[in-house]
Amino acid sequence: MTAIRKICLLGLGEVGTTLASDLAGRTDIVIKSWNLLFGEAQSRPSKALWELPHVMAADSATSRPW
Repeated sequence: MTAIRKICLLGLGEVGTTLASDLAGRTDIVIKSWNLLFGEAQSRPSKALWELPHVMAADSATSRPW
C-alpha cells in the first residue's frame, strides 16, 4: 500500500480544522484546502486558514490542488 502524501480538504469548517490540526506535525504530508468563504477575510474558514500555517489554500474547487 502507498502512503498518503497529499490531502485536500474541501471545506475548512469544524471537521476540516480538527483534521488539519491533528496533522500539524506531519511534515511528510502536504495539506491544501478549498472553501467558498476563503474570499471573505472575516469568515470562520479564512480565520482557520491563518491559524493553520501548514495548510495551503487551493484556488478553487475545480482546480487541481497539486
